[in-house]
Amino acid sequence: ELRPLSLSTACGSVEGSGLGLSREWAERLSRCEPEKRQVLSVQRVLPGSPSHRLLHEGDLILAINGAPVNSFMAVEAGVLRRECVQLTILRDTHESQLQVSTSPILSDGTQRIVMWCGLIIQQAYRAVRERGFQPSVGGVYVSYYLFGSPAHKYKLVPKHWVIELNGQPVSDLERFLSLVQQLAHGANVRVKTCDLNGKVAAYTVKTDHNYWRGYEVSQQNGQWVLRTLDSPDSPTRAAN
Repeated sequence: ELRPLSLSTACGSVEGSGLGLSREWAERLSRCEPEKRQVLSVQRVLPGSPSHRLLHEGDLILAINGAPVNSFMAVEAGVLRRECVQLTILRDTHESQLQVSTSPILSDGTQRIVMWCGLIIQQAYRAVRERGFQPSVGGVYVSYYLFGSPAHKYKLVPKHWVIELNGQPVSDLERFLSLVQQLAHGANVRVKTCDLNGKVAAYTVKTDHNYWRGYEVSQQNGQWVLRTLDSPDSPTRAAN
């Protein structure tokens, strides 16, 4: 996420003040769009994106592939249909070059959900990640819960990440599925969560495969497909 800063703020009124933008760069940027005497600053970096570990908040974006940019439209044009771009940035008064991969923005970031014990669980969608925080261990995001479910009974609530089950780390949805499919009916499960501010909490929930058997819904070839989750006491496993 970018925000515009005036060139006077970036350069400062006297040499050595401001954010360290040189007069030469100020002139080059002002020639891009004369009516916009500004430079773009990084306000927030999306966790999990290709630029997350490369760009820092406060970096000034000077050029893309050598072409100066000072507007959102110029940035969009500079990265359009490119898998990788070279950014010229100013960080702590030092100019540097970065190779940054691009990623498409999908209209719907949800392609797969899991219902377990009444929790609706998925990988965190873009609007959540745009808040600027994601647990370092990964985790899966609780987007909703169903009333009357085990999750409701044991006070597990949405807007949290599940980061551990029975002491086992949960890095992503595949790991979560592998762990919950080992849990039998009536099992007591220790669930460790992390909220949007990084606060960690722990709960215990009891599985109920009679009324709240887990299932997965995923999009495959343009169609939504429902699959009931296996468990140690499921008929298919019992037959084996």
